[in-house]
Amino acid sequence: MKLYRILFAAALVLGAVTRTRGDETPNIVAPNRAEKPDATKLKRDGPNPPQRRASNLPAVGFWDEGFRIGTVRTDFDAVDEGTRANPLTVLPCLYPPGSDPLLIPAGPTWNKSEGPWSRGPTVFDERSNNRYTNAKNWPMTRYWVLSVNNEPAFDARRNSGPPNQSMPVVKPGEGIMGLAAERATSSDPAGCRVRILVDPRHANPHQAGIPFLGIGAATDRGNGVPISYLNPSSAEHGRRIAFSLKLDTVHVGAVPGNAVSIWFYAFALWDGKPRMAMVSLYGSGRYGDGRPFRHRTGDKRFAHGHWNWNVRESFFYPGADIVYVDAADLIAEGLPLPKLDRAGQEADYVIDLQQLFTIASRSEHGVHFDSPLPSDADLPVFGVHWAVEVSGSQSYLGCSLRHMRTVP
Repeated sequence: MKLYRILFAAALVLGAVTRTRGDETPNIVAPNRAEKPDATKLKRDGPNPPQRRASNLPAVGFWDEGFRIGTVRTDFDAVDEGTRANPLTVLPCLYPPGSDPLLIPAGPTWNKSEGPWSRGPTVFDERSNNRYTNAKNWPMTRYWVLSVNNEPAFDARRNSGPPNQSMPVVKPGEGIMGLAAERATSSDPAGCRVRILVDPRHANPHQAGIPFLGIGAATDRGNGVPISYLNPSSAEHGRRIAFSLKLDTVHVGAVPGNAVSIWFYAFALWDGKPRMAMVSLYGSGRYGDGRPFRHRTGDKRFAHGHWNWNVRESFFYPGADIVYVDAADLIAEGLPLPKLDRAGQEADYVIDLQQLFTIASRSEHGVHFDSPLPSDADLPVFGVHWAVEVSGSQSYLGCSLRHMRTVP
């Protein structure tokens, strides 16, 4: 995310009330704080401890294949995480100073007055942390997890919630972070859809803030099992990700530094560190110096970065080794994806995770993961996500996501 984050802060190198359908306050039971995680050792099935699992989940895949149920929830299990009653656990960074290329200030760790690797704040609001769900009761299993981030995520003076719950989730059009999981209709009986509209034309508490709003499946946040495996030992363990994506509305401001993206990204783990492969399915805009907006390193088709996310209670913990690329640049790699280029267009995608992570590991690109994909069998993919990110107060983007499912 390094190039994207540089663009997004003019120099970026990557409310108060719980809302449900109809703004009804859900019946919330906070997890026992004695269970607050404190271990830093990464597990083979992902960086965070396994969550409570429902007994009828499949061995691999999405808990809600096809997005037929559509329950969503924000990141933190504890409903008061990041408040004075329950401060965040902020641990040392995954990547230390001098770890090039380090994404600064992407993530919750950077503070300009104290240095780039200082421990970030642990309290963001006295009482609320922008928790959100569309369920009647606060779900601990069987939900899609949201990422609600306003960079700089660590800014407790301006953001009303902690990293990954920076701002309130509202209905599309009612604020910056607009999201709605809509039920099946007679014209589309197969499942739900989620509409995302990131619109910084609404006042952002941070003048140079970069809103990022996404949805996904995480093993330890609602999904309960790995989504797929790399180097699968059986055909049923190797899954591709299929979905439909529609570009509902988009506008990019004329001033350099305005840009928009729709991201697809996935997490795997090897050699003790999470690896994140990111694909920009749609991107438009210009860098602050006027150059067209692309995710490249010089003449190479990929970009690479180290990303710290040292909030222990977040599913993003502890960060990742990232390779990211524009969808158009994957054609030359043998992974052609549909091209979105106008509002109103919808496309069907099938993304082969094995192929994507293999491509991102190739040393001949000159831009790749720090450590190549090993040959070990059954490396779990513990997260698959989609997100919209917008830079500049003149720009906005809305999209609809449907039929998210895994296929052989």
